[in-house]
Amino acid sequence: MREQIDKPINEVLRLAIENDPRSVSAISRESGISRTYMQAASVGYRIVDGNTRVPLSLLPATVARMAKALGIPAQVVREAGEDAAADLMEIDPPLSQASTAQLAEELNKRLHGQSSD
Repeated sequence: MREQIDKPINEVLRLAIENDPRSVSAISRESGISRTYMQAASVGYRIVDGNTRVPLSLLPATVARMAKALGIPAQVVREAGEDAAADLMEIDPPLSQASTAQLAEELNKRLHGQSSD
């Protein structure tokens, strides 16, 4: 069972990965995000030069794809402070079928208060 939803998105992703019965590789294939990047996203940093932790900024589309693959609802993503990613998750057609141009257009509409058709 996933824990409270007021954690930052990295913690939400980490908990979802830990509680998912599938392997990280399987989740990675479903999301279209590399296994290495997915693991880095779940902890919020990447390692460079062998031991230096560099904070990782996640794009909304990356968060949305990971959350969809992990079965994390858009509301949980929103409550973790990722409104743009949650908005992307609610796009029709489904995010996995939307082109980058469709995602950008829809996000731009939502950010500027225009209704979606």
